[in-house]
Amino acid sequence: MRINILILTLSLLSALHVSSGISAPQVLVQKKGNITTYTNSQDFISLLNAPLPDLTTDKKALLQELNNLTQDVQNNPHMALAFNILLNSDRLTDREKETWLKQIFLRLPTPFMYLMALFEQDTETAQMLYLGAGARLAIDASMCDDNSVGGGVGILKQRILPRLFQRLGLDVNNADHQKFALFIEDIEKKFFKKGGLKHFDEMYPVAYTPPYWLAHHGMKSMRILMESKRSAQEESELFKPASEYASVKAEVYKDVEGYAAQRGNL
Repeated sequence: MRINILILTLSLLSALHVSSGISAPQVLVQKKGNITTYTNSQDFISLLNAPLPDLTTDKKALLQELNNLTQDVQNNPHMALAFNILLNSDRLTDREKETWLKQIFLRLPTPFMYLMALFEQDTETAQMLYLGAGARLAIDASMCDDNSVGGGVGILKQRILPRLFQRLGLDVNNADHQKFALFIEDIEKKFFKKGGLKHFDEMYPVAYTPPYWLAHHGMKSMRILMESKRSAQEESELFKPASEYASVKAEVYKDVEGYAAQRGNL
Protein backbone atom coordinates (compact mmCIF):
# COMPACT_ATOMS: atom_id res chain seq x y z
CA MET A 1 0.00 0.00 0.00
CA ARG A 2 1.32 3.44 -0.94
CA ILE A 3 0.96 4.96 2.53
CA ASN A 4 2.34 4.17 5.92
CA ILE A 5 -0.71 2.44 7.38
CA LEU A 6 0.73 2.37 10.89
CA ILE A 7 1.06 6.14 11.04
CA LEU A 8 -2.33 6.65 9.42
CA THR A 9 -4.03 4.24 11.80
CA LEU A 10 -2.60 6.06 14.79
CA SER A 11 -3.72 9.33 13.24
CA LEU A 12 -7.27 8.07 12.77
CA LEU A 13 -7.44 6.52 16.21
CA SER A 14 -6.43 9.83 17.72
CA ALA A 15 -9.24 11.49 15.80
CA LEU A 16 -11.75 9.92 18.18
CA HIS A 17 -12.39 11.64 21.52
CA VAL A 18 -10.12 14.58 20.74
CA SER A 19 -10.59 18.26 19.96
CA SER A 20 -11.49 19.23 16.43
CA GLY A 21 -8.17 20.96 15.76
CA ILE A 22 -6.19 20.06 12.66
CA SER A 23 -3.30 17.74 13.52
CA ALA A 24 0.28 18.65 12.69
CA PRO A 25 1.06 17.80 9.06
CA GLN A 26 3.54 15.07 8.22
CA VAL A 27 5.15 13.64 5.13
CA LEU A 28 4.59 9.89 5.28
CA VAL A 29 7.42 7.97 3.66
CA GLN A 30 7.42 4.37 2.49
CA LYS A 31 10.25 2.61 0.70
CA LYS A 32 9.86 -0.51 -1.41
CA GLY A 33 13.09 -1.53 -3.07
CA ASN A 34 14.28 1.40 -5.15
CA ILE A 35 10.91 3.16 -4.96
CA THR A 36 10.19 5.79 -2.31
CA THR A 37 6.65 7.07 -1.94
CA TYR A 38 5.72 10.31 -0.18
CA THR A 39 2.21 11.01 1.06
CA ASN A 40 0.67 14.08 2.68
CA SER A 41 -0.86 13.19 6.05
CA GLN A 42 -3.66 15.68 5.25
CA ASP A 43 -4.58 13.87 2.02
CA PHE A 44 -8.22 12.79 2.32
CA ILE A 45 -7.87 10.35 -0.57
CA SER A 46 -4.89 8.48 0.90
CA LEU A 47 -6.52 8.44 4.34
CA LEU A 48 -9.36 6.39 2.87
CA ASN A 49 -6.92 3.46 2.68
CA ALA A 50 -6.55 3.26 6.45
CA PRO A 51 -8.35 0.51 8.37
CA LEU A 52 -11.15 1.44 10.71
CA PRO A 53 -10.32 1.69 14.41
CA ASP A 54 -12.42 -0.24 16.93
CA LEU A 55 -15.80 1.48 17.09
CA THR A 56 -18.28 1.73 19.91
CA THR A 57 -21.29 -0.57 19.69
CA ASP A 58 -23.45 2.19 21.22
CA LYS A 59 -25.24 3.71 18.23
CA LYS A 60 -26.02 6.97 20.00
CA ALA A 61 -22.37 7.39 20.97
CA LEU A 62 -21.21 6.53 17.43
CA LEU A 63 -23.55 9.13 15.93
CA GLN A 64 -22.14 11.68 18.37
CA GLU A 65 -18.63 10.74 17.27
CA LEU A 66 -19.69 11.36 13.66
CA ASN A 67 -21.05 14.76 14.71
CA ASN A 68 -17.73 15.57 16.38
CA LEU A 69 -15.65 14.41 13.43
CA THR A 70 -17.58 16.47 10.90
CA GLN A 71 -17.48 19.84 12.66
CA ASP A 72 -14.47 21.14 10.74
CA VAL A 73 -14.58 20.48 7.01
CA GLN A 74 -10.89 21.43 6.65
CA ASN A 75 -9.83 18.62 8.96
CA ASN A 76 -9.17 15.87 6.43
CA PRO A 77 -8.20 13.14 8.92
CA HIS A 78 -11.54 13.63 10.67
CA MET A 79 -13.46 13.88 7.39
CA ALA A 80 -11.84 10.71 6.06
CA LEU A 81 -12.57 8.77 9.23
CA ALA A 82 -16.23 9.84 9.16
CA PHE A 83 -16.45 8.86 5.49
CA ASN A 84 -14.89 5.45 6.20
CA ILE A 85 -17.21 4.80 9.13
CA LEU A 86 -20.25 5.52 7.00
CA LEU A 87 -19.00 3.54 3.99
CA ASN A 88 -17.46 0.52 5.69
CA SER A 89 -18.88 0.06 9.17
CA ASP A 90 -21.94 -2.09 9.83
CA ARG A 91 -22.53 -0.61 13.29
CA LEU A 92 -25.26 1.57 11.75
CA THR A 93 -27.91 0.45 9.28
CA ASP A 94 -28.17 2.09 5.85
CA ARG A 95 -31.39 3.78 6.99
CA GLU A 96 -29.66 5.17 10.08
CA LYS A 97 -26.79 6.45 7.95
CA GLU A 98 -29.25 8.05 5.54
CA THR A 99 -31.13 9.76 8.38
CA TRP A 100 -27.92 11.18 9.85
CA LEU A 101 -26.49 12.29 6.49
CA LYS A 102 -29.66 14.06 5.36
CA GLN A 103 -29.28 16.54 8.19
CA ILE A 104 -25.78 17.71 7.28
CA PHE A 105 -24.42 16.36 3.97
CA LEU A 106 -24.83 19.67 2.14
CA ARG A 107 -22.27 21.34 4.41
CA LEU A 108 -19.81 18.43 4.14
CA PRO A 109 -17.21 17.88 1.38
CA THR A 110 -18.62 16.68 -1.94
CA PRO A 111 -17.65 12.97 -1.48
CA PHE A 112 -20.35 12.73 1.19
CA MET A 113 -22.93 13.41 -1.52
CA TYR A 114 -21.96 10.06 -3.06
CA LEU A 115 -22.61 8.48 0.34
CA MET A 116 -25.99 10.20 0.46
CA ALA A 117 -26.77 8.66 -2.93
CA LEU A 118 -25.64 5.26 -1.68
CA PHE A 119 -27.92 5.30 1.37
CA GLU A 120 -30.89 7.23 -0.07
CA GLN A 121 -33.92 4.93 -0.02
CA ASP A 122 -35.60 6.43 -3.09
CA THR A 123 -33.82 5.18 -6.22
CA GLU A 124 -34.62 8.15 -8.47
CA THR A 125 -33.41 10.58 -5.81
CA ALA A 126 -30.25 8.51 -5.42
CA GLN A 127 -29.69 8.66 -9.19
CA MET A 128 -30.06 12.45 -9.13
CA LEU A 129 -27.56 12.70 -6.29
CA TYR A 130 -25.11 10.51 -8.18
CA LEU A 131 -25.14 12.71 -11.28
CA GLY A 132 -25.14 15.95 -9.32
CA ALA A 133 -22.25 14.81 -7.16
CA GLY A 134 -20.23 14.01 -10.26
CA ALA A 135 -20.66 17.57 -11.53
CA ARG A 136 -19.73 19.05 -8.16
CA LEU A 137 -16.61 16.90 -7.96
CA ALA A 138 -15.57 18.41 -11.29
CA ILE A 139 -16.15 21.88 -9.85
CA ASP A 140 -14.01 21.03 -6.81
CA ALA A 141 -11.17 19.86 -9.05
CA SER A 142 -11.45 22.97 -11.22
CA MET A 143 -11.34 25.28 -8.18
CA CYS A 144 -8.03 23.77 -7.03
CA ASP A 145 -5.05 25.73 -8.35
CA ASP A 146 -3.25 22.47 -9.08
CA ASN A 147 -3.91 20.23 -12.07
CA SER A 148 -2.47 17.20 -10.27
CA VAL A 149 -5.52 16.84 -7.99
CA GLY A 150 -7.65 15.25 -10.72
CA GLY A 151 -6.35 11.78 -9.98
CA GLY A 152 -7.92 11.99 -6.54
CA VAL A 153 -11.39 12.26 -8.06
CA GLY A 154 -10.73 9.09 -10.07
CA ILE A 155 -9.55 7.20 -6.99
CA LEU A 156 -12.64 8.25 -5.04
CA LYS A 157 -14.91 7.06 -7.85
CA GLN A 158 -13.13 3.71 -8.06
CA ARG A 159 -13.72 3.23 -4.36
CA ILE A 160 -17.43 3.96 -4.19
CA LEU A 161 -19.04 3.81 -7.64
CA PRO A 162 -19.20 0.01 -8.10
CA ARG A 163 -21.16 -0.23 -4.86
CA LEU A 164 -23.28 2.79 -5.76
CA PHE A 165 -24.09 1.43 -9.23
CA GLN A 166 -25.18 -1.84 -7.64
CA ARG A 167 -27.46 0.17 -5.34
CA LEU A 168 -28.89 2.06 -8.34
CA GLY A 169 -29.86 -1.15 -10.10
CA LEU A 170 -26.87 -2.17 -12.22
CA ASP A 171 -25.54 -5.71 -11.81
CA VAL A 172 -21.89 -4.65 -11.75
CA ASN A 173 -20.65 -8.23 -11.79
CA ASN A 174 -22.35 -8.97 -15.11
CA ALA A 175 -22.45 -5.57 -16.80
CA ASP A 176 -20.57 -5.27 -20.07
CA HIS A 177 -19.80 -1.91 -21.69
CA GLN A 178 -23.12 -1.79 -23.53
CA LYS A 179 -25.19 -2.51 -20.42
CA PHE A 180 -23.27 0.14 -18.50
CA ALA A 181 -23.78 2.73 -21.27
CA LEU A 182 -27.53 2.03 -21.39
CA PHE A 183 -27.70 2.26 -17.60
CA ILE A 184 -26.04 5.70 -17.56
CA GLU A 185 -28.14 6.85 -20.52
CA ASP A 186 -31.36 5.97 -18.70
CA ILE A 187 -30.28 7.86 -15.57
CA GLU A 188 -29.14 10.91 -17.54
CA LYS A 189 -32.35 11.14 -19.56
CA LYS A 190 -34.46 11.08 -16.40
CA PHE A 191 -32.15 13.61 -14.73
CA PHE A 192 -32.35 16.19 -17.51
CA LYS A 193 -36.06 15.56 -18.13
CA LYS A 194 -36.66 16.68 -14.55
CA GLY A 195 -34.73 19.93 -14.97
CA GLY A 196 -31.12 18.78 -14.93
CA LEU A 197 -28.44 20.68 -13.07
CA LYS A 198 -30.54 23.79 -12.50
CA HIS A 199 -33.20 21.72 -10.76
CA PHE A 200 -30.49 19.87 -8.84
CA ASP A 201 -29.09 23.15 -7.52
CA GLU A 202 -32.55 24.19 -6.40
CA MET A 203 -33.02 20.89 -4.60
CA TYR A 204 -29.55 20.77 -3.06
CA PRO A 205 -28.16 24.31 -2.72
CA VAL A 206 -24.66 24.72 -1.33
CA ALA A 207 -22.47 27.72 -0.59
CA TYR A 208 -18.94 27.64 -1.95
CA THR A 209 -16.46 26.03 0.43
CA PRO A 210 -12.83 25.57 -0.67
CA PRO A 211 -12.34 21.84 -1.42
CA TYR A 212 -9.58 21.10 1.08
CA TRP A 213 -10.55 17.42 0.85
CA LEU A 214 -9.08 17.32 -2.66
CA ALA A 215 -6.38 20.01 -2.60
CA HIS A 216 -4.10 18.09 -0.25
CA HIS A 217 -3.96 15.21 -2.75
CA GLY A 218 -2.09 17.45 -5.16
CA MET A 219 1.61 18.07 -5.65
CA LYS A 220 1.33 21.77 -4.75
CA SER A 221 0.22 21.01 -1.20
CA MET A 222 2.91 18.33 -0.87
CA ARG A 223 5.60 20.70 -2.11
CA ILE A 224 4.61 23.35 0.45
CA LEU A 225 4.67 20.73 3.19
CA MET A 226 8.07 19.33 2.20
CA GLU A 227 9.71 22.73 1.65
CA SER A 228 8.14 24.70 4.51
CA LYS A 229 7.37 21.89 7.01
CA ARG A 230 3.81 23.16 7.32
CA SER A 231 0.45 22.32 5.84
CA ALA A 232 -0.89 24.65 3.17
CA GLN A 233 -3.98 26.21 4.76
CA GLU A 234 -4.19 29.61 3.12
CA GLU A 235 -6.84 29.58 0.41
CA SER A 236 -4.57 31.64 -1.84
CA GLU A 237 -1.99 28.83 -1.75
CA LEU A 238 -4.28 26.09 -2.95
CA PHE A 239 -7.33 27.48 -4.72
CA LYS A 240 -8.45 29.81 -7.43
CA PRO A 241 -10.08 32.99 -6.06
CA ALA A 242 -13.58 32.45 -4.67
CA SER A 243 -14.73 35.17 -7.07
CA GLU A 244 -14.14 32.69 -9.92
CA TYR A 245 -16.46 30.05 -8.45
CA ALA A 246 -19.55 31.12 -10.43
CA SER A 247 -17.71 31.11 -13.76
CA VAL A 248 -15.98 27.80 -13.01
CA LYS A 249 -19.31 26.23 -12.07
CA ALA A 250 -20.97 27.56 -15.21
CA GLU A 251 -18.18 26.14 -17.37
CA VAL A 252 -18.38 22.71 -15.73
CA TYR A 253 -22.16 22.62 -16.09
CA LYS A 254 -21.83 23.63 -19.75
CA ASP A 255 -19.42 20.75 -20.32
CA VAL A 256 -21.67 18.25 -18.53
CA GLU A 257 -24.73 19.33 -20.50
CA GLY A 258 -22.79 19.40 -23.76
CA TYR A 259 -21.55 15.87 -23.22
CA ALA A 260 -25.07 14.68 -22.41
CA ALA A 261 -26.40 16.42 -25.54
CA GLN A 262 -23.81 14.67 -27.71
CA ARG A 263 -25.18 11.35 -26.50
CA GLY A 264 -28.77 12.44 -27.06
CA ASN A 265 -29.62 12.49 -23.35
CA LEU A 266 -30.34 16.19 -22.91
